[in-house]
Amino acid sequence: MRKEALNNNYKAATRRIRKRNRRCRTYDDGTNPAETVLDPRERFRKEVFLVIVDSLIAALNERQSAYQVVSNMFDFLRRLQDIPPAEV
Repeated sequence: MRKEALNNNYKAATRRIRKRNRRCRTYDDGTNPAETVLDPRERFRKEVFLVIVDSLIAALNERQSAYQVVSNMFDFLRRLQDIPPAEV
């Protein structure tokens, strides 16, 4: 029973307090973004599809830069036939 009480105290002491961002933003024309009502199709496009596309683009750019580094390191292998034997 004592071990169970210690476990509960530890859980309560280490639990993260969740905070919600409550800033109210307004656009330049004075409208509030919370007032904008999107149809389900546009809402899905904005909140899901575009987020996935953005993260895919970021991941592909990161992967491209990694492959570019590897390509620069081993590019001489593609030109091996063109390099004279004395230089190899």
